[in-house]
Amino acid sequence: MIEKIGLNPSQFVFEPVPSRFDVLPSATRLTFRGTEYAFLIDRRHRRDFHYVLYCPGLHNYEAEANPGTDWHLVKAYFKEWLENLLREIGEPDRWQSLAVELAGTTVGFEPRSDGDTFFTVKEYDQLVGRLDTASQRLDETGLSEEEIEVIRVKFNHMKDMGRKLNRSDWESLFVGTIVSSMTQLGVNPEAAQQVWNILKEVFGNLLLG
Repeated sequence: MIEKIGLNPSQFVFEPVPSRFDVLPSATRLTFRGTEYAFLIDRRHRRDFHYVLYCPGLHNYEAEANPGTDWHLVKAYFKEWLENLLREIGEPDRWQSLAVELAGTTVGFEPRSDGDTFFTVKEYDQLVGRLDTASQRLDETGLSEEEIEVIRVKFNHMKDMGRKLNRSDWESLFVGTIVSSMTQLGVNPEAAQQVWNILKEVFGNLLLG
């Protein structure tokens, strides 16, 4: 099945892992080398019921299913996983491209004639207002409640950093923080693009003196 879809078995690591249901037998995991993408098959030994957990899922970062005793259904989920895998590894690094795109923007403050690159009191108040606006607009995206809460915590952290960092360092930290947060959360591409669009609208198109 792997070769039929255009991949090579040598690209995968096959390994036994502890079962989440029984001490024995162990579960089996197939991982695409160099990534966290994997397909796990587990079994409730006494009932011979199968359980599968795989990443990437069709619509989410991770998916799971209970195909019971139907081995053909297990194979169907495995085929779906391979197709999802092809979709992911065939795409360009969207996180990197989005980071570069946002890094090309500024937080919208004109340089000061005295060369001081730290935020003024007025600028800091405006920065906080923009972060609050972006935070409120996260509800417009396809993010889950948990993902929204994580990113809002990051926004609050960036408010504190605005008191300590100059504008250039703040911008770099802001981009890196959001990119790493969405990567770790496994945010789906559509929701990620919605977040970036909001940030560009809020931070990228305003020049405040």
